[in-house]
Amino acid sequence: MKFRRFNDLGVKAFAEYLEALRADATVAVPTDLLANPRLTEPLSALIEAEPPASFASRMAFAQWLHAAATANGVDIPRNDAGFWAWLSLALFDHVCPADAKGMRKIKEDARYLPMLDLSRRYYRHALVGPFYVYWMYRDSPEQAAAVLCGSLTQLNDEAYRLFVENQLVVMPSAVGVLTKLYYDGTTGRLKPKSKTKKRGSIRRLATFLTRFARTLDLDVIPVERLISILPSEFNRWREPLLFDPVKLEKH
Repeated sequence: MKFRRFNDLGVKAFAEYLEALRADATVAVPTDLLANPRLTEPLSALIEAEPPASFASRMAFAQWLHAAATANGVDIPRNDAGFWAWLSLALFDHVCPADAKGMRKIKEDARYLPMLDLSRRYYRHALVGPFYVYWMYRDSPEQAAAVLCGSLTQLNDEAYRLFVENQLVVMPSAVGVLTKLYYDGTTGRLKPKSKTKKRGSIRRLATFLTRFARTLDLDVIPVERLISILPSEFNRWREPLLFDPVKLEKH
């Protein structure tokens, strides 16, 4: 697959397909749009890669896309809305898969048509948000594992949504705390019972970190230090990390 980008007509054609899908959830994906010279343009630098049958997580997608660009000696055109719209259609079976009856559950347009100029809404795009997060942590992507471990089709989990909406995702120490406390490296998922509204949950962590950001530099404060000053409601997640040096070193 050679990557391309939609021009304005291509974006409009894709939007029309999304509307048609809302009227009939079985409408076939218009893959003929992807190479239509009237609707698309080649990228300024060649990127060519075949997607896998499925992506296990947002991390897996971002790693694949980054590797595709690296293999071709170029960068992904991160700020090109036409590219992201094109890629959304090219990977539509991944971002809006059909069920056993061939029906697709279409969501808001922002999941497929990027809103790159809105800092608190860009993440709603199924592909842009995960890749942006990965790009920020590309030198040590495991640091953002808690943010990127979910599915491309589910962008409303607390670790992803709250950390992007509150702009905590750009603060390495905040993201490091999230991953150390709540990510299970064995399962590749968030730990059970971390995604609730109760004390000590990810939701509560986002609240406290947002407050800390007013007086602390969450870009550079050591992660272990930040964990240690969290209130006692986080003890169930914190204590194994603080008192088991072997586990702390592994994570």
